[in-house]
Amino acid sequence: MRLRLLPDNPEIGWTPLAYLIYLGFFYFDPFLGAPYDLADWVRQIVATVVFLALFFRGFWVRGRRLVPIIVAIVLLGAWAVTFNTGGGVFFIYAAGFLGELGPPRVGLVGVGGILIAVVTCTVLFDLHPGTWIPAAVFTTIIGGINIHYAQVNRRNARLRLAQEEIERLAKADERDRIARDLHDLLGHTLSVITLKSQLAARLMEGAGGGGERGANTAPDRHDRALHEVREVERISREALSEVRRAVLGFRSLKIGIELAKARMALETAGIGVDLETSPYDLHADAESVLALALREAVTNVVRHSRATTCSIRLRQHKGSVELTVEDDGRGARGATGSGLSGMRERVEATGGLLEIGDGERRGTRLRVVVPGQAGPPVGPAALRATSP
Repeated sequence: MRLRLLPDNPEIGWTPLAYLIYLGFFYFDPFLGAPYDLADWVRQIVATVVFLALFFRGFWVRGRRLVPIIVAIVLLGAWAVTFNTGGGVFFIYAAGFLGELGPPRVGLVGVGGILIAVVTCTVLFDLHPGTWIPAAVFTTIIGGINIHYAQVNRRNARLRLAQEEIERLAKADERDRIARDLHDLLGHTLSVITLKSQLAARLMEGAGGGGERGANTAPDRHDRALHEVREVERISREALSEVRRAVLGFRSLKIGIELAKARMALETAGIGVDLETSPYDLHADAESVLALALREAVTNVVRHSRATTCSIRLRQHKGSVELTVEDDGRGARGATGSGLSGMRERVEATGGLLEIGDGERRGTRLRVVVPGQAGPPVGPAALRATSP
């Protein structure tokens, strides 16, 4: 079993290891010529080992369970200042844990308690100003800063939980809506199919009846039964088409939403955005394909291009809609990945075309053309005709 000094928490990471640099102040005295004998070195090492144990333990607990650790570090500091002027750094380390005690008022009480400890040690041991002044000043500053950011982190955590709950409820509501829509869509249709199937069965049974009257009416019953069966087939096909359209509507993506997401992603990555759009008229499936192409293109720009700017153009031509994404990064490298291959397949499935190559500004240029609402499939001639 591997011993871990710090919890696996991305919000903490490796930063506590960097905080240990301030422990160097505790070693100024022995290395800057202060008289140190063997007993002093023993106390120095014991204080360091005890502090490290308390320090790393402090990142594994929260709330009231931190109080004994903070008190122990303060007491360690009160002992250390009796033989080392740098021992005041332990008061500052104790203040660094105050933000995790709970609400800000609890942390502020802790700051006050540590300052009282500093004043008490100053009076009892007649501490040098170089010991108590930094301890008092940085205890207040570090304690206040950590209390503030701990409160901000708690608020952000609550916001994340609230966002996750909102998304969960939205998904549940969407499932309920889909269930209602499919029920409304199929309920009546399936009822009609059931009735017509039962009628066709009765007609077929009647057509097989004996007697002269049955022989005379058999052709009529057979024709009516055949008609009802064909109606069942027609209604079934219509229902299947309606379900497909409904499911496509549930899964469809909107290019306007993806444009907003693309701008946010690029700006977050520090890439300048030049966005130009014009009114467009697209089928739902073509719009979803175009939105997915934009998402994949922007993802590649953010992850691989090392670009400083990216331009996005969405234009309506006579019978087609064109999307162009161009960056000023290091250009297209290597073979086309699975993401771009999938994008090309989706575009071509709508009757569209995809181009990718070097841009005018040394980077990569991706161009997607899909047929518009009333336009025919986009062939090579149409692609050349719409080229800028």
